[in-house]
Amino acid sequence: MWFPRPVSSLDLRLLDGDNVSYSLRELFALLTSSDAIQRREKVGVLSPGDGSAKTTTRLLESGGYFFKTDTSQRFHSFEEVEALLAPIIATSKRASLWHPRKTWLVMQSEGYHWPLSVCPTLSTLRSIDSPDDKLRRWAEMFAMGAFMLKQYGIGLDLNPSNFGFHPTETRLYYLDDETYPFLSLDDIGTGIASRIPEQPDIQPDRWFLWGQEVQKHLLVHLTSVGEWLTLLDGLHQYPLTQQMSTKRELLSLGLRDDHPFLKRKRRLQQKKQYKSQPLFIETKDEKVDSDTFPKDRVSQPLFLDDETSGNPRVIHTPASIQTFSPIPTSSQTPTPRTSSPVEIREHITPSAVEAAPETHEYLNSVNVVVQDSPDEPIPEEEPIAERLCVFSDVHGNLPAFESMLRHSKEFDVDGYLFLGDLVGYGPYPKECVQLAMELENCLFLRGNHDEQVAKGESSDGNNRLARESLNWTVQQLNNTEREWLLSHPRELREETWLAVHSSPLDDKEEHWGYIYELTYQDALRRLKDDGLSFCFYGHTHVQFIYKRVGEKEQKSMPVTTKLFQEDETILINPGSVGQPRDRDPRASFAIWDRTHERVTFHRVTYPVETTMKQIEKVGLPEDLAIRLEMGW
Repeated sequence: MWFPRPVSSLDLRLLDGDNVSYSLRELFALLTSSDAIQRREKVGVLSPGDGSAKTTTRLLESGGYFFKTDTSQRFHSFEEVEALLAPIIATSKRASLWHPRKTWLVMQSEGYHWPLSVCPTLSTLRSIDSPDDKLRRWAEMFAMGAFMLKQYGIGLDLNPSNFGFHPTETRLYYLDDETYPFLSLDDIGTGIASRIPEQPDIQPDRWFLWGQEVQKHLLVHLTSVGEWLTLLDGLHQYPLTQQMSTKRELLSLGLRDDHPFLKRKRRLQQKKQYKSQPLFIETKDEKVDSDTFPKDRVSQPLFLDDETSGNPRVIHTPASIQTFSPIPTSSQTPTPRTSSPVEIREHITPSAVEAAPETHEYLNSVNVVVQDSPDEPIPEEEPIAERLCVFSDVHGNLPAFESMLRHSKEFDVDGYLFLGDLVGYGPYPKECVQLAMELENCLFLRGNHDEQVAKGESSDGNNRLARESLNWTVQQLNNTEREWLLSHPRELREETWLAVHSSPLDDKEEHWGYIYELTYQDALRRLKDDGLSFCFYGHTHVQFIYKRVGEKEQKSMPVTTKLFQEDETILINPGSVGQPRDRDPRASFAIWDRTHERVTFHRVTYPVETTMKQIEKVGLPEDLAIRLEMGW
């Protein structure tokens, strides 16, 4: 059974003695009710849908209550579960974090003792339809996160899926059982920026207004210049595409608008001068009404008052709201830059490698990131050896796979490193396997979808789309092709570096974890402890770099990165070829120049419509086609 059940009420034991909201007989009746629903679709979720990213989570809804347990936390004794839950119960007593009727207990089932929580069913923030209501609730979520961090040192997973409300109440409740003591204010800034790609239809000027709203909520809790600069640093570190970065600039300026701790030297001009002739800030795809966002807020420096001397100091000077520079052609000689906004490069040839730019810089801020600059551009005639194309997550998308391979040849690659998940979701599994089998000089790793297709077994953590595409994919491959998928290792470990599909933290054969905000620090520590300089990984379908330099962690957009630097460990994700999830539908990959020890990141267009039509033709879920078109 997917969700374990007790045999009798004697198999249940309450741990929170102060909470007498339930009797054991009532809980047993709810757990064993024939109307109880196992919420499989809410487990193993990475996209914006409700649910848990952990595939070991088990959820059950019954009679207006939600039960939760975890297969990775079952034990042979009651005392072990009691020790596991003791810190959570202690936290619930000192902080009004969870619903007052939420409680914890131990359940005996299938020969094990399980941790179990029960809570009245709440509506998550993701269930809100109105954009205005959603933004308002998000602001409350970040205020709650800041309060718990400052007041109790408690870090929350600031994902709308983890916060809920009762229809008859106004306050928010935390839904996740886990808290995180290592959360910092820059993580809150990162969380604020991460809301932008989840609401692509919200107009740019609305993000400016939301920044003002978030500022009002957070001013109660963040009461120093340093705290605000740390939060803003995190906001600007989150990787976004060009269009999304425009919205981030507006959000950032809203957060700083008339801020009591971040005073501007230049005051806003009177709005009446704009009323006679409305101005617009032009972007690639959108217009921003300057009546909401005045022109001088784009071009003028912003100042921070020095608390000790009273002298103003510049903290950020956006050159313009259009923060991305044109890409040099092969006939141009690129000029290294030392201070400019981060750019996403569509196409970088060996003869046109730019020096990596610096990110936005805030005076006195914590952990200011400066991207590595590569060596001088390589002359076109210079022979390049040992150049690997690193790619991942093809997912049965043949047009994307073929386009990526053609494009990679422009870099004179002499080998390939594939990080897993050749099949699953896409309509061309057989063609992709056959093409991969013909690929010369390629090191293959297997991913979770490869393994499940090869074994013909669906994981309990699979969502609906994964399950339906798995069942179809298994029927498309013969035994030889499935055995070939299973023949590859889960990881490739060299003396100084590692390549995996999911995470270097995966110690168990059946576990496929994600590297994201709450796990990347542990993953970096694992690399350092193992004496490894860097790790290539896939699984999340997003080009990303996590880096540890000394004792500081950094997050950055995919830019040229040098390897084997002193006291530095790096997690490198080349993105997904066949199903990108960063709102950019183009196939993504990376080039590892082993001669100069640097990695560059690339995107290439492909005929998305061809794959979408084939998805419809073979009868796979329509959602799979829509997600390709949207790049999610």
